[in-house]
Amino acid sequence: MPNLFCNPVPFADGAHHTNPDPFVLRWCGQYYCYATDADGVKVSSSPDLVHWTWQGYAIQQPRRHDFWAPAVIYRNGTFCMYYSSNPIGEDDGNGEKMQLATATDPLGPFTWQKTLFPTFSIDAHPVVWHNEVYLFYSVNNWVGNTQDAPGTCILVDKFIAPDRLEGNPAPVVLPSLPQEIYEKNRFGDGRDWYTIEGACFVPGPQRSFLLYSANCYTDVNYYVGYAWAENKADLREMDWKKQTLNGSWAPLIRKNGQVEGTGHNTVAFAPDLTDLWMVYHGRDATQPIRPGEEQREMHIAPLEQGMRGLYMAPPTTDAQPVPAPATVSLPSLHLRDCEEYTVCPMPEAVRAELWLCPTLLHTGARYGVVLREDGAGNRLEIQFNTGRGCVTVLETTGRITRTLASARMPAGWDPFVPHLLQAEGCCEAWTLRYDEDLLLTFASRVRGGDCKVRVYYSELTVTGLTVTDHWDLWGDDLARLGERFTVSPATADREGLHGARGLLTLEGICPEDREEVFVLQAGGEGAVTLQAGETVCLERQFTGELVLRCRRQGDHLAMRVNALPAGEASALPAGSSLRLQLEHAVLTGWQSTKI
Repeated sequence: MPNLFCNPVPFADGAHHTNPDPFVLRWCGQYYCYATDADGVKVSSSPDLVHWTWQGYAIQQPRRHDFWAPAVIYRNGTFCMYYSSNPIGEDDGNGEKMQLATATDPLGPFTWQKTLFPTFSIDAHPVVWHNEVYLFYSVNNWVGNTQDAPGTCILVDKFIAPDRLEGNPAPVVLPSLPQEIYEKNRFGDGRDWYTIEGACFVPGPQRSFLLYSANCYTDVNYYVGYAWAENKADLREMDWKKQTLNGSWAPLIRKNGQVEGTGHNTVAFAPDLTDLWMVYHGRDATQPIRPGEEQREMHIAPLEQGMRGLYMAPPTTDAQPVPAPATVSLPSLHLRDCEEYTVCPMPEAVRAELWLCPTLLHTGARYGVVLREDGAGNRLEIQFNTGRGCVTVLETTGRITRTLASARMPAGWDPFVPHLLQAEGCCEAWTLRYDEDLLLTFASRVRGGDCKVRVYYSELTVTGLTVTDHWDLWGDDLARLGERFTVSPATADREGLHGARGLLTLEGICPEDREEVFVLQAGGEGAVTLQAGETVCLERQFTGELVLRCRRQGDHLAMRVNALPAGEASALPAGSSLRLQLEHAVLTGWQSTKI
């Protein structure tokens, strides 16, 4: 049986800690949650998104109160916190202005640096996109003086520096629906005030999403919706469309009999680096609202991402499985001189991350992350050299070493603070990211072997080393699916895998202890049939997008469709096959993760 937890998430001291507007940062393999509070910005930590420890206040300021909606981004050794607050004695929330504070530790203390805007500005959400840093935020003065649907809305702008925006914002999500009304007839002139706030960006391979919260945060009907846009290099040029149901309200998550006031979220990867989880605040719907008392606590829930949409189950306080752990996870290790550490056999398809921090020596530092090394001397290594300020990808096959790719590190790079290296590989193809920026892409003939870390006459500390066996194919990359399944005649393009004459069949071994995700799209009425061994597990007609998640543990197969339970099958024999058949539908994405 899987490990289970219940919302709101528990804290080590057994207390119920309020966490309004939670923002979660993953750093060096740990999670840090920053939250709204009257007295300062709250901070808590967790190894797994479930078990939390209250760490106090990340920032408090004399003569200020009502610290709202903090968000933190880590860049080159500095934690930058964007938050809003009010002077003591001023209780009008419209006086909240966004500020920047910095620290060298995720727990703080953070030190105020600058106020970014002269007027009301809240709910910062900084993101890295195409190697640039952008800020989503909410203001009143964009549509606040209009006749129709005046209110708070979300904008996006690009940073020039951590304390300075370019000053060319673009609107992202504007008020338009009656469910977004914050206050009726707010000014006595018949105009209702609307509120769109709490931006949270979720990137996708072709289409990205922006979650937002709407109406009044103190209201039981506070909810999360989302907008979507086709990807472009500049976030400000993306044409965002609010997700609706034929023009009507279509919340992603809203109140029910267990939880109310659901809203203001961030999204974080589970420890396995593959599954998305929404972290949001909610109140116990079985308890009365107590005016003047903060009751919003931290809840987490799995978020299903398709090619075209996002999906969630209703909020719950019932027991549910914890976020998935990684295939391999090492908290920390320290290497010196010419030491080498073997991490694990590297899967054929993998998602991995580790934080690298060499020791400052007068001779500099040279260290390598070996993605694959087999017993025959074939090796694929990413090698860093701090003195030369470069990274080089070296491949050795048949005793011959060649450079596959190289890059200079960015100006101002401080190599002696922790930096995040992310590696995603599928057979011979690799993508490397460094501090979330795209670093290098390359292909290597080295297909098997162990993952290792080594140093060359240097010292290196590695933290948060995580490896997960994970396939992730979308669009025309689904042409690789023939390496895992027997596929009926089909063509692959940007949209996905199309079966000949409208019929597509995938068949292969249903592996134990894996989770498979099939993302399907039907323009008209399509049909999907899933069979495991001799058992027909799922037959469904559908229109639009369908995200089918199949989880097999031992002889048991559990299925979910668009985040909702869709049946189970038991007593599956070892080695039984999995057969997926689509009629008049396209396979747009496929993921497979070892559990």
